[in-house]
Amino acid sequence: MNVIEFKSRNEEIVFCMVDYTHTITDDWTREVIKNLSDFVLSNIVGKGYTVLQGVNEEALLTRAVSDNYKHAVVLSTGTEFINGSAFFEALEHAVKLDYFIQGHIPDRGEGYYQLHEQCYIINIEMYRDIGSPIIGKSSYYDYHEQVVPLRSEENIHDDYTPVWIAPGTETRVYAHKWHGWNIISEALEKNLPILVFQEDIRNNKKFYYPDYIPAFRKAQEYLYGKQVVSSQALFYPFNTETPAYFNNGNINQLVVQASGLNWIDYLTQNGYTSETTVNFVDNNLFALECMQEIVKWDGRDYPTFIKNYINERCKFLNIDIQQRIAIPISSLEEHWINFLQKNTQWLDLWKDIKNKVTFKFTHADLVLNRSLPVEAWLSNKSNTVIHLSNIFNYDPTAPFVSVRTRVENENFLISKIAEFLPSACIVFSQRASDNFVDLPLRNHHIASASEMQLIKTNELQCPTWHMNGDWQ
Repeated sequence: MNVIEFKSRNEEIVFCMVDYTHTITDDWTREVIKNLSDFVLSNIVGKGYTVLQGVNEEALLTRAVSDNYKHAVVLSTGTEFINGSAFFEALEHAVKLDYFIQGHIPDRGEGYYQLHEQCYIINIEMYRDIGSPIIGKSSYYDYHEQVVPLRSEENIHDDYTPVWIAPGTETRVYAHKWHGWNIISEALEKNLPILVFQEDIRNNKKFYYPDYIPAFRKAQEYLYGKQVVSSQALFYPFNTETPAYFNNGNINQLVVQASGLNWIDYLTQNGYTSETTVNFVDNNLFALECMQEIVKWDGRDYPTFIKNYINERCKFLNIDIQQRIAIPISSLEEHWINFLQKNTQWLDLWKDIKNKVTFKFTHADLVLNRSLPVEAWLSNKSNTVIHLSNIFNYDPTAPFVSVRTRVENENFLISKIAEFLPSACIVFSQRASDNFVDLPLRNHHIASASEMQLIKTNELQCPTWHMNGDWQ
């Protein structure tokens, strides 16, 4: 069976991504899941893990065995890892436990226990040692006799999600086989440890049940909610990326998103003058309003200032402030201390920036508004830096805008900038094509507009769910 490799650095943990999009009957659901899976795949590789991708999980696991990985995370299309890097941090702990398999293990009553296909972790070394048995596909009304596992009385939720299972002694006839029936029975027979996912794994992933439309309609509320909040009512008080430095002289014009304090690093590291303009360009009006307040702020106690401002703005909604701030509230103080350590004469610096720099604010969608003139947000000035961050590879948007559209619109924007101001330095932290094409950062993430490399979708490494030709 065909196995496609999206290569990265980690040599111990591999992700095996199984394509189930052919089981989705609803066209719109299938499109959303394909778009989501593109982002999930890219995100995994971006976190430093190789992804083996295909339509057959046994073929993927066979490849993981032959490549001598120690652990495999098997996931299906329709699974998303949420809350930034939290799942991957939990994974590094989870693989150190004593286990053969970790996952969701529902007790299916008339059917034998299930290893839920949304996501599970398998110890590849143990799997190899017992001869790499089949996982076991679902099969309805496939009567068979099995040893009944022992299980905890308590459940994670409802009455079919035991906290643990263990080898039993009594047998019974089960009416159905659920995904994973064989690997579970093999593990219990050989007394290999099976673990149910701990909270730090469960709470940092999401499954959308795309092959069952009633469940998908409920689960998709999370996707839509994330997209709406991120575009209208979310602010990043500190950035999650590192700014770029150029040594090309003072910045005369800086175009940047309305988030965090990295724009100050751009100015201090590259230089600024009384002719410098900083234009905050963003589709998120709430973020623009937060930034407008920041440039009037006195420079003292940023965590308290930003919390007070957002609380005041949102108190009529009676919601937790954490729903409007994109990083944990508890981390604000640590970020602020780190910022002050970089800027030891901060109050003097802040006073100088406010005295010299001209601030502008532009409400615009650079990702989807192709008809927006460049002149609406960009001036013809030398030594211009345009920081575009990850606007074309942003997880709340990705499920609803295909990679093809994002790549084409990204190319279109670069070309428009190059025609208007070819010397402008464009900076991306991520691009729409990242991890689908193997290119150096130079001319791909950081370059003048005239030299920035454009990418075509037919140049991208293609996952199986796009092999119908929609990336050509």
